[in-house]
Amino acid sequence: MKKLQLYTLLLIILCACSKEDDTGTVLNGNWKLESIEDGFIENSPNDEEITISFENDVYTGRTEVNQFGGDYSVAKDSLFLSNSYTTEVTETEWGQRFYESLRIAFDEREEHSKFLIILEGSNLTIRNGTKNLIFERPLSNFPIL
Repeated sequence: MKKLQLYTLLLIILCACSKEDDTGTVLNGNWKLESIEDGFIENSPNDEEITISFENDVYTGRTEVNQFGGDYSVAKDSLFLSNSYTTEVTETEWGQRFYESLRIAFDEREEHSKFLIILEGSNLTIRNGTKNLIFERPLSNFPIL
């Protein structure tokens, strides 16, 4: 009986410890920006695509005219972006709204951007306090867990 209790306790501890790492792993892969919400919903224009990829603590992405990236980390339900870079070609209106959403979350003192993340099925919401960036993962892109 004591062995069963010990195994049960060990299983609970292992599950609790791995919880934080699961979110970072689930983020791995490619995501497409579908909409930006800030009091009203603005859907992605049909002719423009903004994508972001997360893998090995690095994020990369592109708008229609620029590329961006940097480092990322996940702690519980928070996403931190740091050492960010972007190319600087004149951006489309949709791209400007995306970059503005990232800039709002930047903390100069901490030198990173912090977002709340919500994962629901194939959707990823990145919330910066005033705006929600809604991404969708293509079905062919789900990680095997």
